[in-house]
Amino acid sequence: MKIALLLAPTLSPFTQRQLQPIIEDKDFEIVLAIIDNKREKNIWQRIQKNWRRGRGGYIFIMAIQTLFSSKKEYIESSLYFNNLQIPVRKVSKPYSDLNMAHIKKYSADILFLFSGFGIVKEPLLSVAPLGIISQHHGDMRKYRGMPPAFWELYNGETEVGITIHQVETELDAGPIFKQTIVPLDPAPAGDPMRYIAAYRRDQLLPRGVELLVETVSEIASGGAVSAPQAVEAARTYPYPDYRAVKALRRRVQRRQTQRSAT
Repeated sequence: MKIALLLAPTLSPFTQRQLQPIIEDKDFEIVLAIIDNKREKNIWQRIQKNWRRGRGGYIFIMAIQTLFSSKKEYIESSLYFNNLQIPVRKVSKPYSDLNMAHIKKYSADILFLFSGFGIVKEPLLSVAPLGIISQHHGDMRKYRGMPPAFWELYNGETEVGITIHQVETELDAGPIFKQTIVPLDPAPAGDPMRYIAAYRRDQLLPRGVELLVETVSEIASGGAVSAPQAVEAARTYPYPDYRAVKALRRRVQRRQTQRSAT
């Protein structure tokens, strides 16, 4: 199966972990890396942006991720794929006729969206016969939006979903190929925001990589089956603000107290 990838200018450690098993699988041929060449904000610029928008909770999560991630772990996408001798195309106008013609030259069967590009639109959505697939951390039947695990913990859930889905114009609304669940402690010890950051890094990310590889293998063998979502039943959650973070801490502390009393 011939695969083209959609990526941000910089690869995070998580994206590198996602890519590795696909690169190593002999059933897949990565024919092109398409890099979103719009100027990428660094972590501190994103913190400032979200601060202005009142997304205090998201600021905290990004700060924790910065502390846990060494700059050496990040790599330029173009350098990464040049080292692998995989063709690279940087695009600032992803929907132009010129870009569509260039992608079609490589005869990719499917595109994988890993990072960058925002909400993808036509004609990019249908430039490959099998369209575009992506990964979402959350049960898309109930939890859309970001960040992963925050609203599940807020609502006292005991699990978080991981979903591999077809990309469509509406956010997180495409047909689902595969889903799995990862257990979540609704009353974790310590600060719940730190728990979320560690939970995403140590549990959601590794299992998401496994599920993505499983899905790709099934698509390659012709055995993959997708199912439409009940779009009207889903809720899209916003990035949390300070009030939501404070409420989360109160809720988790109350559950901790209840657990200790039993």
